[in-house]
Amino acid sequence: MNEYRRKTVLIGVVSCLPIVCLSKQFCKDAALAQEIADVRRFVPQESAGLKFVVFSPDSRTVAIGGGTRIEIWEIRTGQHKFLRVPKEISCLVFSPDGKAVVFGQQHEIRFWDWSQDIEIMMLKGHETIVKSLCFSPDGTRLASTADYPEKKACVWDTRNGRKILEIPFDKNDARAVTFSSDGKMIATAHLRAVCVWDAETGKKLSKIACQGGVDCLTYSADGKRLCGAGATGLYVWDVTGGVERLKIDSESAAGSMSPTGEIAALGNPKGIRVWSVATSKELLRIDGHFRVLTFSPDGRSLAYVNTGSIDGELIIQNVSSLKRTGKMP
Repeated sequence: MNEYRRKTVLIGVVSCLPIVCLSKQFCKDAALAQEIADVRRFVPQESAGLKFVVFSPDSRTVAIGGGTRIEIWEIRTGQHKFLRVPKEISCLVFSPDGKAVVFGQQHEIRFWDWSQDIEIMMLKGHETIVKSLCFSPDGTRLASTADYPEKKACVWDTRNGRKILEIPFDKNDARAVTFSSDGKMIATAHLRAVCVWDAETGKKLSKIACQGGVDCLTYSADGKRLCGAGATGLYVWDVTGGVERLKIDSESAAGSMSPTGEIAALGNPKGIRVWSVATSKELLRIDGHFRVLTFSPDGRSLAYVNTGSIDGELIIQNVSSLKRTGKMP
């Protein structure tokens, strides 16, 4: 199709190794030590500049990206595919069916069939660099935000590529956007605030104040909680009332919450820490240099990239039992 399709390779299974071979780990619940030692690691073809890690909706595949490349790994087999795309990517998600990776490139949004290595759709409607993307649960809509000075969120019909809604902001641009699990609400992250909107009308439903800027944002699967992370730390709020359930003051590069809303993780150049949202108890600590992380949709795994290692390992770690140490209130 074009010059960007030329570099596609397949690599065989990558071995599973104990976490102690990867980084120093600390778990406050000794009974969990054996189970969370279940870890897989993968060595990217290109490790420099990795900025994104995302799971497919079925939790079986992981994509990492940065610069002009995307690498996709099938977790069970270790099968790997390398994609070279036209321009530097600014955000990355899987399509709801897992067949495409969708990413921002400058002011455009591109849908890329990763198995065939071809572009299948491109959306235009932003004036600045696309900053964040999120699909509705049924996959029929895509929400997007862009960098300053643009002050709006766009919602697209993924069946025909049409923009069906614009949500204007009062002051700041939005650094992140996410749909609720029922698709009825959209949350956007701003400097010192998170706003919740009606996904059909664009009406503002609520505003949650926070100490600093939020750069990543996730809903719990039941839609009752929001997790945000930014330069000043990690936060978990109740959507109704904006009650702060967890606040961790820390230099942050990335944060994520498990789909159940029971545990939250924060990664930065000093390591990864995982907490119980209910008790604020630290459950797990992994030393290293981690700037990107995310929980799998099934809540069983945490994926992170060791940006401090020479080869920038992608690590998939079992965290399914951590929820036993902290119950929801």
